[in-house]
Amino acid sequence: VERLLGSARSYVRKKAALAAVRVVRREPELAPSFVNRSRALIGDKHHGVQLAAMALVNELCTHSQEGLEEGRRLVPVIVRQLRGLLSGTSAEHEVGGINDPFLVAAAIRLLCVVARGSQEAADELNDVLTQVATQIVGSKNVGTAILYECAVTILAIPSSQALRVLAINLLGTFLENTDNNVRYVALATLSTAVITEAPAVQRHRATVVQCMRDPDISIRRRAIDLSFALINAQNIQPMVADILRVLPHTDLEFKSSMVYRLSAAITLFGDSLDWRVERMLRVLSLGGSYINNRDLFKFLRLVASEADVSLQRRAVRTCFALLERDISQEKMVVAGVWLIGEYADLLVAADEVATSPVHKSGGLDADDLDILGALGKPVPKKEASPSGTVVPISLDDELPQAVPTPSDIVRLLAAISRSSIVSRTSRHMALTALAKASG
Repeated sequence: VERLLGSARSYVRKKAALAAVRVVRREPELAPSFVNRSRALIGDKHHGVQLAAMALVNELCTHSQEGLEEGRRLVPVIVRQLRGLLSGTSAEHEVGGINDPFLVAAAIRLLCVVARGSQEAADELNDVLTQVATQIVGSKNVGTAILYECAVTILAIPSSQALRVLAINLLGTFLENTDNNVRYVALATLSTAVITEAPAVQRHRATVVQCMRDPDISIRRRAIDLSFALINAQNIQPMVADILRVLPHTDLEFKSSMVYRLSAAITLFGDSLDWRVERMLRVLSLGGSYINNRDLFKFLRLVASEADVSLQRRAVRTCFALLERDISQEKMVVAGVWLIGEYADLLVAADEVATSPVHKSGGLDADDLDILGALGKPVPKKEASPSGTVVPISLDDELPQAVPTPSDIVRLLAAISRSSIVSRTSRHMALTALAKASG
C-alpha cells in the first residue's frame, strides 16, 4: 500500500489511499507509516486523490499524535486548496453551482479535526471559514450541507467570537428551511452550542418556539429540549408563557418531562412570589396529571409558609374555580382540596376584614349545612366544550377566582369524594377537607 501511494496513475493512488484508511482503522499502530505520504497526497491535482487523502489524514489524526501534528502542519495547504475550490469553477466537478462540494465538505471536516484544541491552527482558518459562510448559498441541499459543516467546524474550534455568532446565525436560518432533516440537525447543533453561545442562540428563540408545534415529532422533541435550555432569569416569563401555550397540545410522552422542567424553571428563576404561585397553578390546571409529588408538595409549602394572607386567598379561590371547571387533573385536585381544607375561611371571607360568623369561627358552620344530604346527591355533570373536553384557560386571560358560599364548598368537596374519575386518595382527601372545614 505504501508503494502504491506513489503510483503514477491517479486512480491507483486514490485506491491506495482508501486502502491505507482501512489499514489505519484496523491497525492503528501502523499509522506512522503513512504520515510522511500525506503531504504529497493532499497536494495532488486530482480531486479523487485529494478526497481520499483527506480521509486518510483524518484517520491519522484520530489514531496518532504524530498524525495530528502533521495534520496541523498541513493546514496552510488545505486552506489554499479550499480557497481554490471556492474561487474556481470546473464543469466536470460542479454540483448545484458549487465546485466539487464533496471535496469542500471533506476539507472543512478535516480542518475541524486538526484545529480542535489549537488556537494557532484556528486563527489560520478564520478568513477561509468566513468566506465559506458568506459565499456559499444554502438554497439547495448541497449548499446547506457545506454551510452546516462550516458552522459545526466554527463551533468546534477556538474561533473568534464574531465567527461563532455567524455560525449560530447560519443554524438559525436552517430552522426556517422546509426540509425536516435540515431543521432537525440545526436544532440538535444549537442544543449543543447553547451551553457556550447562549446570547447568540437567544436571538432565534421565536423560531425555536415555533418548532415546538412542528408536525414532525422528532423536531418537536428537539425544539422542546432547546426551549428549556434557553430559559434564564431574563426571559423566564415569556418562555414559560410560550411553553404553557404548547403544553395542552403536546404529545403525551413529552408532558411529564415538560411539567417537571417547567416546575424547576419557575422555582429557580421566578423572582416574584405572586408570579410563581400563579404559574404553578397554571401548570397544575394544564398538566396536573403529570406533575410529581415532590413538586406538588413544594408548591403547597410555598403557599402555606411564604405567601401572605392575600396571596393565600387568591390561590384557594383560584383552585376552587379551576376545580369547578375540571377535576380530571389529578394533582390539581390534590392541591385544590388541600388548600380548601386549610383555608376555607379565606375562601368564603370577603377581601376586607371579615365580620361574618364563618370567618370568626375559622371554618364552616356545620349546623347550617346539609353535608350528609350533599354526600348523598348524584355527582353533577361538568360542562364541556363541543369536542367533549374542557377548554384550557388562555394565557392571555387571568386565572378565574370564585367566592363561593359554604354550601358551594360542601357541594364541590362532596362531588369530588364521590367522583369515579379521581383517585381514591383524592376522594379521601376531599372527605378530610370537608370534615376539617366544617369542624
